[in-house]
This record gives sequence, structure tokens and C-alpha cells, in this order.
Amino acid sequence: MIIAVPKYGTMIAPCFETAGNFLIAIAEDRKIILSRLVTCGGCRGFSRVNLLKENKVDVLICGGIKAFYRNLLSAANIQVLAPINIEVEKAVDLYLHGVLKSMIETDDEQEGLPPIPLDDLICWAKELFTLNGFRIVSDPQTIPFPIDFLAEIECPLCGKTIIVAVCCGAHIYRSEFELKEFERVSRLPKYHARIYIHPKTPTVANICAESGMDLIDPFAESTDVGPMAKKAIPLLKTPIIGHERAFSITDNHTETG
Repeated sequence: MIIAVPKYGTMIAPCFETAGNFLIAIAEDRKIILSRLVTCGGCRGFSRVNLLKENKVDVLICGGIKAFYRNLLSAANIQVLAPINIEVEKAVDLYLHGVLKSMIETDDEQEGLPPIPLDDLICWAKELFTLNGFRIVSDPQTIPFPIDFLAEIECPLCGKTIIVAVCCGAHIYRSEFELKEFERVSRLPKYHARIYIHPKTPTVANICAESGMDLIDPFAESTDVGPMAKKAIPLLKTPIIGHERAFSITDNHTETG
């Protein structure tokens, strides 16, 4: 069994989404046989969820945690015990002896809130595009709602700048309304491509396909959205008018002529 606990000094960190250090402990027969401290930066909850998944954690013992991340961890078969506000070592010991379960409180957060914290999603999306070689342009004075930022990259064939309008789907509770507005404001010729960041659902996927938008699911395991995917123009799937040939180039095969 692998247990994770966000640390703040000797205590459990009060907020999962901003914790800088995690104790990762492997336990057998109610005893810790190996433990290490892992540092986590990056984009709040998303980075921390990925950290737990990468370390194959079975149980998270933490203080405050947003309902969204609790549900996300539960969907990944990671048990969440919260809010627990005691020393880290004591919490682990109590859990291993079956005592900590009685300290779990229910989460009564209201339904109907945006399914993903917007700030976290924007941060994750910017990191994704930056890792794939894009420049990020964020200017609320010139970029219309609900476009969150522009991602720019040079075409490997002609050298011209490709501008991608990116909308992170958490502004409006009903994604179809948000997509309709995003499609309207991003029709301008200066935007060569449009990407919507949102968990993939049939409704969202259909609207994006009908509108000629690319969809990136932040929880997808696909290498298409991984850092430096092997494409001449990474992340984009729909060919751009005037740049069609660039979409047939990969790191393993380069067109000539």
C-alpha cells in the first residue's frame, strides 16, 4: 500500500491544491517500510493529482481539498481521507491501525459549480502549450471573452506565425453556451486555429467537430497531448488552410520538395 500526505513542517498541509511537499510512504503489515519526500510545483491541483497517480498512490490523507479534486482522485481509485489536521506521522500511524476512518467528514460543497477550477485549468493549459514549443500571449485588453490566451508557433515549412485561440472550458456551467460564444469570437482570420480545453463528452466532442475546433481533454492519457508530441505542429489536429503540408510532417518523417 502506498500512502501520500501533503506536509507543512511536521503537520498535514491545510490545502491539497497548494501543498509544496508530499510524504510518499510504502506500508506493509501496518508498518512503513520505505518513505520519501517529494516536492511538487506546477499548477495547483492538476500537478498534485498527476503526482499521486505517477507514484501509484492508494490513499491520500490531507487537510482541505476541493470537491473536484476529491472526485478526480476517487475516479482514479485513490482513497481520500479529509479533512485531517494533525501531525503527519500520527495521521499515518492512525490510518495503518484503522483509527483514522472515524475522523472523515463529508463534503457538502454545492453542485452546479464549474466542474474544473478555472485558474488551475488555464495554468495547466499554458504549461502544456509552452512545453510543446508555443509562445503564450495573454492580454485581456485585446483578447475577447471567453478566449483565455493565444498560443503562437512558427510553421516549420513557411516560417509564418500560426496563432491559436485557446478557451479553457470552465467560464460557464453549460459548456454548449460557452462553445457557442467561443466559436463566435474566434472566427476572425487572425486566429488560424481554435482549441477548447475540456473533459471529452459526446456533446462537447460533437460541437467541436461541427465547428472545426480541436478538443483537448486535460485528463486524457493520449500522447497527442503530451509534452513535445512527435508532430511538426504539436497539439493541433485539424489542418490549417495554407499549412496543410506541415501536418504530414513528424520527427520520424520529413517531407522534401
